[in-house]
Amino acid sequence: MAGSCRSTASRNDPGIRPQSLPSFHPVPYQLGLLRDRPRHCMAADKAARVGPLRAREGGGLPVRLYLSSFRIGDHPEYLTALVGDGSRRTVVIANAMDDAPEEIRHAGVERELAALGELGFDAAELDLRDYFDDEQRLRRELAGVALAWLRGGNVFMLRYALRRSGGDTVFRDLLASDALVYAGYSAGPCVLSPSLRGLEAVDDADAVMRIYRSEPVWEGLAVLDQAFVPHYRSPVHPETTALSLVAEKYRAEEVPHLTLQDGQALLISGSSATIV
Repeated sequence: MAGSCRSTASRNDPGIRPQSLPSFHPVPYQLGLLRDRPRHCMAADKAARVGPLRAREGGGLPVRLYLSSFRIGDHPEYLTALVGDGSRRTVVIANAMDDAPEEIRHAGVERELAALGELGFDAAELDLRDYFDDEQRLRRELAGVALAWLRGGNVFMLRYALRRSGGDTVFRDLLASDALVYAGYSAGPCVLSPSLRGLEAVDDADAVMRIYRSEPVWEGLAVLDQAFVPHYRSPVHPETTALSLVAEKYRAEEVPHLTLQDGQALLISGSSATIV
């Protein structure tokens, strides 16, 4: 199945078609306004017309995103197709784990490197802490990278590292120019939301103050125009109950959001958005 996706892949149209996987039926999400029910009630197991990208300067971002609930997900062939047949250079960003003990953080990084290596990517860690207050150096380092993989952990730690390194600006620029694929799971997609409010019920926002003596950053990168809620109705994951409550709170407050179960990923390529 993966081979058929890669054989038809190209930079702007990676050959991602439902018929490429006859035994699997992705859920299409067409861009636009949700007309037949409130947008804040959207769940990953129902088809809906939504606007997953915020307009920028009057137009949509020509982005390529692979946003998984947990790890690589059940269909990594969509990720490889999205990247295409060119460069395989990949960076793993694990700053969501910066509040974890070093040995746990290291093991987490190694796990991501191994998983991406099995898919044929040439992966190495890029630690945003090495680029604090040096946005231009980070910009140079990311030039030529085909895939940025941002793993899960504490979304507030990741957001702070992106702010301090200038990664929030750099990634938006790289996405707007279609220079790379932004991918990852859990905290990695969550940080693309308009706001991180509500996620403090799951992740420790106070960790930023403890470690950096700074306030957490509550604004997301706003690449998505709705909140991303992973691990929804995923009984094996320890945070599923807490995140279900986050989704309930968003629904009650009519906060637009998308819920994904573990194994699922939101795939966005230009104007096309699909749950796989």
